Amino acid sequence: ADFQVTSGNPILGIYKSEANVYSSSNYYDVEIKQLVNVESDETYHCSFYAKSNDPMMIKFNLGRDISPWDNYGLWKEITTESDWRKYQYIFNCEENDDLARFAFQIGEIPGHLYLDQVILEKIDEILPPDDNLLANAGFELGHYAPWRIGDLNGIAEYYTDVFEFYNGQYSMFIDPNQSDEHFQVQLEQLVDIQAEELYHVLFYAKAEEARSVFLELYHDGPPWTNYGLWNEVNIGTDWALYDVQFTASNSGRHRLAMHFGHQDIGIWIDDVFVTGTRINDNEETEEPTVISLSQNHPNPFNPETRINYNVSDMNSELVIYNIKGQVVKSYNLDPDRGFVIWSGLDNGNKKVSTGVYLYTIKTRNQRTQIRKMILMK
Repeated sequence: ADFQVTSGNPILGIYKSEANVYSSSNYYDVEIKQLVNVESDETYHCSFYAKSNDPMMIKFNLGRDISPWDNYGLWKEITTESDWRKYQYIFNCEENDDLARFAFQIGEIPGHLYLDQVILEKIDEILPPDDNLLANAGFELGHYAPWRIGDLNGIAEYYTDVFEFYNGQYSMFIDPNQSDEHFQVQLEQLVDIQAEELYHVLFYAKAEEARSVFLELYHDGPPWTNYGLWNEVNIGTDWALYDVQFTASNSGRHRLAMHFGHQDIGIWIDDVFVTGTRINDNEETEEPTVISLSQNHPNPFNPETRINYNVSDMNSELVIYNIKGQVVKSYNLDPDRGFVIWSGLDNGNKKVSTGVYLYTIKTRNQRTQIRKMILMK
């Protein structure tokens, strides 16, 4: 094989790697590799762009660099195409090794392979932000952990997309590449759920063609018991916000999943937001409070909107969030006033951008439903 680094038509930056494989023998006869320091029981993110002049089967993996050639948790076989495509995987490393081998093994089939933007990085624990049960909800870390991909039988393409997104720098792209059972391809994350609580699942999405997505909350392992969420959502070809409500029927750490496998149509997901409101409060020590929240008016609005409320607790707070679940503006509420006027400023008195915002009232022991409003400049 010949190896070189060349300019011209890279995916990003100035250069790309080229490997011209002449022989057709064992896959391990020709390798592009680098030695890396990895730790056992840690989560890693691997991604890269690849293409080839003709379809070319390659294997890439992480393992011991000397005999015995133990694998450390990453072993994938792919067939590259004539256009750049991103490949992305999250995996758990199974060994400690200061000199582990991360390798592309390409000696099995003759061909001309291009590689660019290769990443191997350890992922630290990712915690959800306040008031969103999901972590990395907008995929802004450049990978999809702690989301998981339920990809049975290797029948999906998926990666965080830097070229198509609703907000920020990334979205999640999933292409099922088949038309079968809905559960064959899933985007999922574990969430802490309380029974008898009302939840909102909000997310932005667009699809290559009109299609649907199934949302489900269920037990993370057999028996596959549903816990109150099973909705089919129709997705269009332009970015739009979708809002699904459900009441949980079981408490615990359960799997919140989007099912894609029933249709062979690519889809992008961005800015997923999940939050809950207690319906039945069993703490008898708390006195009941009056709390209600009206839809803002006007909506959409520019430059200001009025939000009416009714509270009896002097410790009530109106909180406005952006679609990522970040607090934008908060007000301490006066039970005698009954309304606030929001003029599109954050807590630092800076103007916020056009977009969808969420708002709710929180007291010491209650919270209202979440409502949406649109600032349109």
